[in-house]
Amino acid sequence: MTETSYLFAVLAALSWGIAPLFEKWGVLHTSPYFTLLIQSFVVSFILLSLGIQTGEIQQIAAMSQKSWFLLGIAGLLSGLLAQFFYYKALQTGEISRIIPLISSLQIVIATVSASFVWGETINGMKVVGTVFIVLGIFLLR
Repeated sequence: MTETSYLFAVLAALSWGIAPLFEKWGVLHTSPYFTLLIQSFVVSFILLSLGIQTGEIQQIAAMSQKSWFLLGIAGLLSGLLAQFFYYKALQTGEISRIIPLISSLQIVIATVSASFVWGETINGMKVVGTVFIVLGIFLLR
C-alpha cells in the first residue's frame, strides 16, 4: 500500500468512525428511509455542484452502459440496501457493536469475493488477519 492510499484509508476510517454518532441521532428521530433520503440528497447536491464547478460532470457522457449498470448495482447495494439495513441496526443497537460487526463481515466478504472476481491472492497473512478480525467480534458480543 502506498503512503497516499494509506492516508486516504485512514481519512475514510475517521469519517466512517465519526459519522455513526450523527447517524444514530438521525435514525432515533426519524425513519431509516427518511434519514437515507436526506443523506442522499445532501451528498448528491454537493457532488453535482462540484462536478459542474470542476467540469468533471462531462465524464458522465463518456461512460459506457456497462459502467452505468455496474455502478448502479453498486449504488443499490451500498448506497441503498446496506445503508438502510445499517440504519435499522443503529435504531436498536449500540454503535460500538454494530460498526465492528459490519466492518468485520465486510472484510471477510470483500476478501473472498476479490479473490474470485479480481483474482487477488489470499495468502497466509490475509487469512490470519481476517480470522483475528472475526474473532474480535465475538469478544464484543
